[in-house]
Amino acid sequence: VQAGGAFNVVGLAAGDYRVSASLPGNGPAAVDVPGVVLGQDYDVDLELKTPGVLSGTVASTAEGEPIAGVSVTRADPTAQTDSDGNYVIAGAKTGAYTVYFTDNVGAYLDLTTAPVAVQTAQTVDLDVELEPAAIITGIVRDSAGAPLPGVTVTSDEFGRPAQALSDFEGRYRLAGVPAGTYQLVGRPSEEPASSTSVETAGPTVTVEPGQTLDGVDFALDAFSVISGSL
Repeated sequence: VQAGGAFNVVGLAAGDYRVSASLPGNGPAAVDVPGVVLGQDYDVDLELKTPGVLSGTVASTAEGEPIAGVSVTRADPTAQTDSDGNYVIAGAKTGAYTVYFTDNVGAYLDLTTAPVAVQTAQTVDLDVELEPAAIITGIVRDSAGAPLPGVTVTSDEFGRPAQALSDFEGRYRLAGVPAGTYQLVGRPSEEPASSTSVETAGPTVTVEPGQTLDGVDFALDAFSVISGSL
């Protein structure tokens, strides 16, 4: 589309066509052009609705300071907060949709809002505050004391737990953990490096909002093997 909204589609074969255009956040406008004949020009005008805008600021419930790097998602379009905690989704889809706020670092708890309605050409301001989350780190080892990679560590056996995967040094980092008391659980992968261990309940820890708890190490139990003859 050129300046002023003009467009020109050339080289069409004879036939039936539908011309459509769209803007982010709004459904396309379309016009059917049946019976196109070779050598003839056709004028088609399309009118698009102006998309809505969703903007606001994300701050901490503890200090009230803005939070940078938070992903804001509403009906597919995603924006990230800047250093001042501000975000803008310029092509906000019209209608009522849930908005998701996710801290990519895991220092704050994720937030899901009720559906937020945005109308055509409407600007909606939505400021939110995120609660500080806890972070738990440590090393997972096998029964012989060697670091275990590829172990999924979760903060609880049930519900919607935070989880992390141990690296090649057995280190894990559980982020985005709500304040509370949890028993850690280690679930080994099926890789040969960890196939000699079984799922094991780890230590029970208590964390406060915004706390980083380091050095929570634990070992997985080894497989037990029973053999004989029949």
